[in-house]
Amino acid sequence: MRPAVRLSVVVPCYQAARTLPALLDSLARQTYRGPWEVVLADNGSTDGGRAVAEAYRARLPALIVVDASARRGAAAARNAGA
Repeated sequence: MRPAVRLSVVVPCYQAARTLPALLDSLARQTYRGPWEVVLADNGSTDGGRAVAEAYRARLPALIVVDASARRGAAAARNAGA
């Protein structure tokens, strides 16, 4: 039997409070049996996206929210999340 692959889903996020629930709902319904985590890299949002993500802690216990506001842009946020 092969060991499970540890999976990290890195989500760059900027002003996405309106669309985050659909994404996080989808991730909460995933069926992967191995160890996995969701890393939300907040790129300096001011729309309450961090609070939206935090509300999913019960459904996504391996949720990590990181501050990725030092540099703007999706690539910088992905790098901070990784």
